Amino acid sequence: MSRIGKKPVAIPSGVTAAIDNGTLAVKGPKGTLTLGLSDLVTYKVEDGSTRLTYGHSLIADPWGHVICKASDGVGFTSGRVDTAYIEKCRKLIPVLEHKVLGTPAGQKRAFDKLDQIKPQLMWWKSGTQPVQLIASGDATYAVGFTGRIVRANEGGSKYPLLWKTLLYSVDYWAVVKGSPNAKEGMKMVEWITDSKPLLTLAETYAVSPANKEAAANPALSVKNPGMLSSHVADGLFINTEFWVANGEDLEQKFNAWQAK
Repeated sequence: MSRIGKKPVAIPSGVTAAIDNGTLAVKGPKGTLTLGLSDLVTYKVEDGSTRLTYGHSLIADPWGHVICKASDGVGFTSGRVDTAYIEKCRKLIPVLEHKVLGTPAGQKRAFDKLDQIKPQLMWWKSGTQPVQLIASGDATYAVGFTGRIVRANEGGSKYPLLWKTLLYSVDYWAVVKGSPNAKEGMKMVEWITDSKPLLTLAETYAVSPANKEAAANPALSVKNPGMLSSHVADGLFINTEFWVANGEDLEQKFNAWQAK
């Protein structure tokens, strides 16, 4: 049991806590709060002690896949860790690239390269244009949405996908704290991340299922070779935190450069 997880949380006088169908509900004089509970953690409300205990230990890889986990009692667990796989995962997190771009020297380097290739650049505004530019012969290479290109190839086109130029990010689902529909919201998140509907969707569309079990399905990878989760090792992860912090400034600089 983890050092933190074994510590109970006292429930104040006049407050009640109950767990029902994966949701913790805490009710007090000022109202009720609910929280969806992870199935990787064990929670208990102890009878007669007004205390809440939680947690058991687990070992997970860098992407969150659980390698092994302990029971909710006292004990220990052990598992094999693939150090080569961990190193590979670390390389998929391009902290160095973003660190360089966050410096004046790194930004100068980027804009110097843009100056060099500017005469050969064409700009597009809609998702259909990259495919159209290639089809018409106006461009020999285009950056576009993967799904559009895969769909075009399914229709008979033969556009090669260069996975080493892949840029990808991660979407998130959240339920607003204190929402009156928090329980229903968590049910919706559970449904849209359930492997069954995601497997069905990914069989017909080049998306990466938002479920690790579905994304790792070998039969699905064969049936849908354009699935992004099969190619992330070749691509570059877009660091959302970096762009939240630096995006506005870099966008202004880029617009000024483009207008020159």
